[in-house]
Amino acid sequence: MKEDMLLVDYDPFACDSRILIMQNGVRSSIDACSDIPELSKALISYAQQYNLYNMKIHAPVNFFYELKRITEKEELNQYSENKITMEIC
Repeated sequence: MKEDMLLVDYDPFACDSRILIMQNGVRSSIDACSDIPELSKALISYAQQYNLYNMKIHAPVNFFYELKRITEKEELNQYSENKITMEIC
């Protein structure tokens, strides 16, 4: 997969979820709190930090839609020319 993106492996039963940062053919990973509001804030922060606004989320459907809803709401409170796009995988 050569596309630049954040790939989130959300685990609702763990304290942390894994975020893969795929950029310029290099892959690195970080852990973030699995609490949906905290994860949402982390994703916005990483999107801005790495300039990666395309995200693929590996999660159960109900968690995906809750994460997407909260992230979109949080983004409204911040100015950014770029908007995060999320899709489930």
